Amino acid sequence: MNDATETLRAAGLRVTRPRRTLLDWLATTPGHHSADDVVAGTGLPRATAYHVLGQLRDAGLVLATEAAADQALYEALPEHPHHHFVCRGCGGVVDVPADLALPERLDGIARVDEVEVVLRGTCSACA
Repeated sequence: MNDATETLRAAGLRVTRPRRTLLDWLATTPGHHSADDVVAGTGLPRATAYHVLGQLRDAGLVLATEAAADQALYEALPEHPHHHFVCRGCGGVVDVPADLALPERLDGIARVDEVEVVLRGTCSACA
């Protein structure tokens, strides 16, 4: 059994070729990828790739970052939590170390089970 098969089973998802293919591709292709990148890299049909990306995102197996109003970028679930900086000029995405104390700071205000921060601005190359 490979990691993708074990990961899918642990998440309670049925193991299918498209799910395994997509998880394996993201695990071996570091970075932030558009759905078009996923289609090109995996050879999956566009509709299948979008459908599987949504399923894996909902299951917490893939991280999706809204880089723009009409574009999400996907990556394998990171080993270390991080946030993202998205440049409004070039569209580049940079990982930013997460403030792991943030959920604790909200203790008593709210129960936090997920934190996603997207910072937007202009990178030094575009400034």
